[in-house]
Amino acid sequence: MVLHPRVRSGLDLNKWISIVVRNLVVEIGVSSNHGRDVVEKFIFELGMRQLKAKRAVELSEDEEERRNYENANDVLRDLEVT
Repeated sequence: MVLHPRVRSGLDLNKWISIVVRNLVVEIGVSSNHGRDVVEKFIFELGMRQLKAKRAVELSEDEEERRNYENANDVLRDLEVT
């Protein structure tokens, strides 16, 4: 799957799925026993993996806080206590 170059976040991905993919899925007859939402969720997950691989996804507030915490621990670990 190739994402549109303007898709740079989860929100962009959702818009792209609702505008482009939803119609394409219906046209080519892709379906699931669990409904259309499952197909869209699969495409969303696949797209998010691609975005993360490109590091184009903006970090959520929780992810950013976790990363800052990890970095702080690395810095503190290297300090010499006197």
